[in-house]
Order: sequence, then C-alpha cells, then structure tokens
Amino acid sequence: MKHVPKPVTLTNIRHLDTLVENRTVFTLEQCELNIYETHRRSENVALHFNDFVFTSMLRGKKVMHLPGHEQFDYLPGESVIMPPGKTMNIDFPLASEETPTQCIALSIDQKIIKDTLNYLNEKCPRAGQHETWEMTTGQFFLFNNHELTGAVNNIVQVARDNNNIKDALAGLALRELLVRMMQTQARQLFELNYSVLSATNRFAHIIAYIKNNIHEREQLLH
Repeated sequence: MKHVPKPVTLTNIRHLDTLVENRTVFTLEQCELNIYETHRRSENVALHFNDFVFTSMLRGKKVMHLPGHEQFDYLPGESVIMPPGKTMNIDFPLASEETPTQCIALSIDQKIIKDTLNYLNEKCPRAGQHETWEMTTGQFFLFNNHELTGAVNNIVQVARDNNNIKDALAGLALRELLVRMMQTQARQLFELNYSVLSATNRFAHIIAYIKNNIHEREQLLH
C-alpha cells in the first residue's frame, strides 16, 4: 500500500508563472515550503537548495538525476532527501496540462536539525549499543509509511495556514518530521541490509532470524 501525502489544490493554469516547476513558496523561521507544479513535458530541469531539503511526490512522475547515482523514477508515495548545496536534474516525461506533476520541497535550517539530534541523543537514546540518532543522506530515497506521510501532511498544513503562531507550530511539526524521517531511514536500512548487520545489531539479528525461518512457520501452518 502506498502512503501518499495529500495533494495540494493545483494552481489555475491562467495564474501560473511558468508551466515548468511553477513555484509557490511559504517562508517560515526555520524552514521554507516550496510547492512545485509542472504542466509540460520537460527535460534536465535543475533544482538547487542551499539548505538540507526534504522532497515528496504528490502527483505524476519525475525522472531524477542526482550526483553520483543512477537515474530513477520518482512517484507519489516516495520521498527524497538531499544535503545542502546539491543540484537535482529532473525530467518530466509525462507532464501535461491534463496530467501535471506536483511535489513539495521543504528546505530546513541546519540549526533545528542539530538541536533535534542533540535532544534525541540526550533524552531518547537509541536502543542499540553505541548507536546515535543521525540524519544520513546516504539513505536518500524513502518509501513513505503512514507515520512519515502524516508528518508531511502536518507541516504542509501548518505552513499554508494563516495563523499568528504558525512559526511555533511549524517548529513542533518539523521536529516530528525529522524524527519520522530518521525512523524511516533506519527501518529501510535494516530491511535492505539485515543480513550484513545481523552480527553486530540485535534488531538486524531478529529480522534475519525471522526472514530465515519464516518458511518453517508456513510449513507448520499447512
């Protein structure tokens, strides 16, 4: 089952500044929410952010070209994170007025990332020995789960609301999003590398045991 954040109402085509990556921006103290729409087939469109950026697809299809990685399709229900200062080059093979693409790009101030990591490592240490909370860009591609999708919906709603305490609410929403992001990264890391990690990580060992013995349970049930 795919977990797709709620799409945002598309901009009336008569009000678009451009048909390729038209940008609607909401600026807050600790982050900037960008909503991009593309209504025309395009190739090699560059997108660059100076801050850490979290992106998530809402509609349509992109083909992503990231430094040091093979190109890949980017679809609703998926998210990508990028370190500061990196450029994404994007193709829109199916975009049209009838089938536009839409995604969010949330650029996040480094200070709230650092503060969140420090708080978690002090107050909520991870269960594994010598393990710390960290935001890794090595695990840059994420399949959304229910929790991550809920956090995305929350920050989008807060950023778009006309509320005089929205910066305070956004700070709380950002912290939740960062935690859900790291939890999703860790879960996917275990699922992809549990056999390698099983000798040194107890959770990976449990996953490896279940994977290696699941057929015995199936045979018993039959």
